[in-house]
Amino acid sequence: MQAPRIEALQAGLTELWSELRRLLSDHMTQMQNAGELATWVRPDAMASVLIAVANGLVMQAIIDPSGPTLPAMTSQFGALLLAARENP
Repeated sequence: MQAPRIEALQAGLTELWSELRRLLSDHMTQMQNAGELATWVRPDAMASVLIAVANGLVMQAIIDPSGPTLPAMTSQFGALLLAARENP
C-alpha cells in the first residue's frame, strides 16, 4: 500500500528537511570541535534523529490532543538527553 503523493509538497519538505539536517549537523560538528559534544555522535545521523523526533512529537500532539501537551513531551525529551549526557 502506498500513500498518495503530492510531488511538489514532497519536494518542498525534502528540501526543507535536508537544509535543516545540514544546519543541525554543521552545528553539532562545531560543538564536537569545541569539545562540547561527545565524539560518538554522528552529526548527520543525529540531526535526522532530532528531526524525526520533532515530527513525531508534533504528530502525537495533533492526533491525540487529549494526551500530554507538546511542551510536556519536549521537556521530557530534553530531560532524557540531559540524563544521557550526565550518565554515559
